[in-house]
Amino acid sequence: MKGVILAGGSGTRLHPLTRITNKHLLPLYDRPMVTYAVEALVQSGIDELMLVTGGTHAGEFFRLLGNGHEYGIDRLAYAYQDEAGGIADALGHAERFVAGDKVCVLLADNIFENSLRPTVENFAHQDAGARIVLSRVEEDEHLRHLGVASLEGDRVVGIVEKPESPPSRFAVTGVYFYDAQVWEVLPRARDHRRQQLVCRPGIDGGRRRGGVLGRRGRVDRRLLRGERLRSKPRGAHVNIRTLPLELHEDGRGWFAELVRASELPKPIRQVNLSRSRQGVIRGLPYHERGQDDVFVCLSGMVRVVVLDRESGEVFTLDIGDDNPIAIYVPGIHAHGYEALSDCLFAYLVTEEYDPANPDEHGIPWDDERVRHLWSTSSPILSARDASP
Repeated sequence: MKGVILAGGSGTRLHPLTRITNKHLLPLYDRPMVTYAVEALVQSGIDELMLVTGGTHAGEFFRLLGNGHEYGIDRLAYAYQDEAGGIADALGHAERFVAGDKVCVLLADNIFENSLRPTVENFAHQDAGARIVLSRVEEDEHLRHLGVASLEGDRVVGIVEKPESPPSRFAVTGVYFYDAQVWEVLPRARDHRRQQLVCRPGIDGGRRRGGVLGRRGRVDRRLLRGERLRSKPRGAHVNIRTLPLELHEDGRGWFAELVRASELPKPIRQVNLSRSRQGVIRGLPYHERGQDDVFVCLSGMVRVVVLDRESGEVFTLDIGDDNPIAIYVPGIHAHGYEALSDCLFAYLVTEEYDPANPDEHGIPWDDERVRHLWSTSSPILSARDASP
């Protein structure tokens, strides 16, 4: 699956700032806005991206992103849009790049706190059609300024732009998934600006010829909490370190270094291994005497969750087969993981366990500060983790 980030437009509502730079290069907290879109796609497992932009500041994207390798992108291409022409026109510039593959299109001025990986995986297994991500909004006054989905059960049958009377509570977010049929629809859609690329299915509920949304155009409500700590500069307070694992593959399989002692703040003194069934949550322990942990998922996928008990800040990242990364976690923070599949999990610790004087404390897995981060509300727990 390819990814396309749309970073065009004139940004007139942000004048005079956008007279001197592109809107998507403006800082959002500690970094340019467009890097959040890049991060969302890369962490969802998409590492072939095209960025479509235009205007007099287009070259600044290249200076920022370069070849993309620093951001985890394997292949990064650029396309120039001569003038602002809407989403459909911008996507048209990516047709040769996508080359008939499935594609995820992300608007660069949308910030997703929630992981897109489940939606990407669902769409990868979808036979045909399109998929969109919706967000529930309760207030009519906000829905009247957005695109709102019209639903029949869990199926999208249309999108109404800025409706006076919203047909549902689900607003369209800035991420769209298409198969190769989109290139048949695109020429007609270019004339409809923000009504683009969404067609009503036939009366029988099936996907009619040339339509993008159809029988499999389901609403994906499995939005999970995001994968990056936002509220402090990276490493300034929580001091979590991510250590990418470089796989060296050949005909025999692959080899990877898990960790080098010289790269860690403290030496490793013990290595523990656990196997967990899908749906297990282990945590959230913390240590008061200085034990730190290095988390590595050796097989399967897990979601690591870390809570700074003082500030309430959180960090979460899915690691494992699809995202080979080790995470160094200071033990003063409450930490744990959820098995997103059956998994084999190793944690390397900087202190040996002393059963006579264990430095084991914990907070409940469903503490209000972290319970929204898990993908399940009914996990498999140990007796200790299940106790209030």
